[in-house]
Amino acid sequence: MTAIAYRDGVLAADSMAVFNEHIKELNETKAVKEQGHLIAIAGENCPRNDVFIKWYWGGRKKPLAKYKFDALVVTPDGIAKCWDQTGEWQPITGPYFAIGSGAETCMGAMHNGATAAAAVQAAIDHCPTVGGTVHSVKLGE
Repeated sequence: MTAIAYRDGVLAADSMAVFNEHIKELNETKAVKEQGHLIAIAGENCPRNDVFIKWYWGGRKKPLAKYKFDALVVTPDGIAKCWDQTGEWQPITGPYFAIGSGAETCMGAMHNGATAAAAVQAAIDHCPTVGGTVHSVKLGE
């Protein structure tokens, strides 16, 4: 349960983690920068960031079958892809993109000109499954 949004080189996410329908954490870091790549994960059963990153850099040879997630990865040159636990990916086209339970709110906000961070804040304000604060990472810094 999360909101992750990408626009203009910025990847933003909320900080609420839910486990068995109970809030577990309000300060979870979901948007990270690793070797110049922006990475964030959303889903029903997500791996920890370090588990995903090891799998991603390890060539994604085996599916992460015990998980069910989407991961948004933006390369240093701004190419965005959405990965899932099988190792399959789809390219992100368009100027912005969002994943997670707050994705529709994020997409609507960005359609109306919001930044990625403002879109995630809109999801925090309007979606019961999104919460905490906005964390963001930026390409090129």
